Amino acid sequence: MTRFALCALVGALLASPAARAAAPIEDAFPTADPGTLREPARKVLERAFDNLYGCDLEQEIELTTRSAGSPVRNHKLRVLRKTIDGRAHVLVRFVTANDYWDMRVLKIENRDRSDDHFIWVPSLRRIRRFTSVQQADQFQGTDLTLQDLEVKRADRFEIVGRAFSVLRGEPVQVLTVEPLTDLGYRRSIMYVSQRDYATLEVHYYRDTGGNRPYKVARAPREDMLVMDGHVLPQRWIFTDYQHGTETEARWRHLQVVTGLDDELFTAARLETRNFLPEFGN
Repeated sequence: MTRFALCALVGALLASPAARAAAPIEDAFPTADPGTLREPARKVLERAFDNLYGCDLEQEIELTTRSAGSPVRNHKLRVLRKTIDGRAHVLVRFVTANDYWDMRVLKIENRDRSDDHFIWVPSLRRIRRFTSVQQADQFQGTDLTLQDLEVKRADRFEIVGRAFSVLRGEPVQVLTVEPLTDLGYRRSIMYVSQRDYATLEVHYYRDTGGNRPYKVARAPREDMLVMDGHVLPQRWIFTDYQHGTETEARWRHLQVVTGLDDELFTAARLETRNFLPEFGN
């Protein structure tokens, strides 16, 4: 994978037992209470995304990819996320002891859906600006792509289906959505808790008529943390059925924060010697 493709995924981070091809879903329409039935599907999607992305975060993420049960890739990232004037700003630093150690990236969300990305490469000791045109590329041998961990907005998706069911014993709303821009997949199915709008599972499809997902992302309920009114996963499991691999993203540190200085989220900050001391300089 090229360094540019890696940078494209990093833009996404600038943001939460193996999954199975089909979720253990049981038809259970009566589990929806009257209030849930009356709530518009668009509102459900907005609340699910706000739960995941509607807070500022300090994070440390470990990625482990396994093939045939054996680890084949390991990465560690430290990330700050803040919403400034309604736009997501994210800083990331690579702290894995490999060729990408100390790489620093800034992603700034734009309202026209063309986000800005800046990267500081240690070997070059300079900042480069780039656009993420390879959003569907896998990240450095893992099963993650740009879309898996980026901040998502409800107005960037069309809702084409809604149902009520049960996932692993928990009543869920099942939303079928299609992205309005090219994200590398044509359709996804989200399983959103009726109780607290936590996203429990997402299935991804290459085309709108496919019956089998090529990838499933699952957030185990037992690994979720309630912070500042948000139910945040501390572990996501991504299973790629095309390649027979599984990537676990585990949050070793996850904290809702307030008062982050806006000046941290500038391109000039990337090249400072004392870059974010709290990130382990």
